Order: sequence, then structure tokens, then C-alpha cells
Amino acid sequence: PILLLLLLWGQSAAAWHWALCRTRPLAARHPVLGFWERIRAGPGCASRGRSTSGREVHVLILRGPAGGMGARQVSLELGPAPSGRAPIFVLSSPAPVVWSLQTAQVALGEQWTFQVSPGSRVSALGGVSVTETQLPQTPRGLLHWAHEEHGGISSLAAYRGVNMVYVRLGDDGVLPGACKLRRNFLSPTHFASDLRPQSLRGCLTSDPPWDPEVHVILSKGARPRYEPYIKA
Repeated sequence: PILLLLLLWGQSAAAWHWALCRTRPLAARHPVLGFWERIRAGPGCASRGRSTSGREVHVLILRGPAGGMGARQVSLELGPAPSGRAPIFVLSSPAPVVWSLQTAQVALGEQWTFQVSPGSRVSALGGVSVTETQLPQTPRGLLHWAHEEHGGISSLAAYRGVNMVYVRLGDDGVLPGACKLRRNFLSPTHFASDLRPQSLRGCLTSDPPWDPEVHVILSKGARPRYEPYIKA
């Protein structure tokens, strides 16, 4: 009887505690953040091609005006870090862009190479070499330029209206030998998106931290052409 009473009391206390958890707009310090993400496609291709020195060569083109004041920021999600030679990235844009590198830590002694349009820069924690270069603005023009400059190309993609680009490094074993442009290039290993913050409603309990932590997330559907993206 005493054990049953304690169990019922514990369940009632938990239910009462959660009943007091009133939802309200969440502040930036909340552990769960919400976003809307719209996947974009554009001209592009991928292949097993490499530079004459055996390095991966990935080419990105941003199309349209940079917009806003100052340089636009675009995040590059790159990974996993290749086990072979350090990769080369060619980043073309019509206006200055801050390319923010989000990737596994660059191996000690490696130096990833970035060629960017004039005025652009790369934000990264060491291990990168950045050179400003006059780059073609069209996919075919840049494809030809990259072949002439490096001897081969691993991927090329042109996007409009994006602030996130995802590139999986390494060879998946099924890519073709040559990079042949397609009109709407979209691949699980190479895509881009327009990622926008989304306000959320929720609450935080006053309990001591649990191990493991428990976060309850309820999604009520997506906006047209966008997918919900939750970061915890």
C-alpha cells in the first residue's frame, strides 16, 4: 500500500507539473530552435573527377544580387573531412560574400584551398588558403575555367536565393567519370537551401537537468514549399 501510494503521488505530481507548463514565445536562449528550410535546385553536376594533383574540386556559383548592406553570408556544410588530399573550392558570386565554413576540423598540416570572387572571404578556423580571383559567372564558363585551371572537377552547382550549401566530400563509388551539366541538379550529397528562423512557442520546466535530457517537439505542418527544421 505504501509503494502504491508513492507511485500514485509521483504520477500526480508530474502531471500537475506539466499542466503548469504554459506555452509562450521562446527566447533565443531556449535549447530548441526552429527554422523553415526550402531546398533549391539549379544547373549542376557531380563526378569522380579530380585535379591533376588528385584533389577534389568543388565549384559553387551564387546567382542574382547579394542584397542587403555589406557582404551576404552563406554557410558551407562540408563533410566528412576527406582522408586523402585537401580539397579545392571555387566560389563564384556577382557581389562580395562571406562564406562561413561549417565542417569537421581540418586535419593538422592540411590546407584547404578556396578561390573566391573579388571582395569575398572565407570564415574558418585555420587550415585554409583563400585567393581572390576573377571567375566566370555562368555554369558552362566556370566548368571550362575549372578544367583549364585544375585539370578536373568533382562537382559544380549554381544556386539562386540560398544561404546554406551542403557538400558531402569523398567518392560514393557511383558517380560518373565526367561532370555533365543538368538543368535541375539535386543530389543527396550536394544541395542548397534557403534557411529562415521560425518563431516557436513552448516552455521550460524548473526541474534539475535529466540524464538524458527530454525535449518534446510538436510540428503542426509546413508552409507551402518549405520544410520544418528543428535544431536542439
